[in-house]
Amino acid sequence: MLGDDMHADQSALVYTWRSSVDFEWHGSPQDGSPVEMVPLPGRVFAVLVRLEDSNEFNVYGSIERWNWIKEDPKFAEAPIGWSQRYGKKVWSW
Repeated sequence: MLGDDMHADQSALVYTWRSSVDFEWHGSPQDGSPVEMVPLPGRVFAVLVRLEDSNEFNVYGSIERWNWIKEDPKFAEAPIGWSQRYGKKVWSW
């Protein structure tokens, strides 16, 4: 749900993959830098993209959030419980 839209999940795509690296910001926002790290085992990285109507800037979607999620042991690179979390699988390798 997004605001009062009970069907907002139908206007979102979720991209997931098992990444070999992660990054953490070290230092202040002005003087920091990213530091490469090894991700936790058994996790996939998920990015939720909210689809938008065409507009004057030709933006058709924006990243709403991202996070590490436990990986489904039966479906590589998918988050655990993916069939209950998301409406349908659109594409996979």
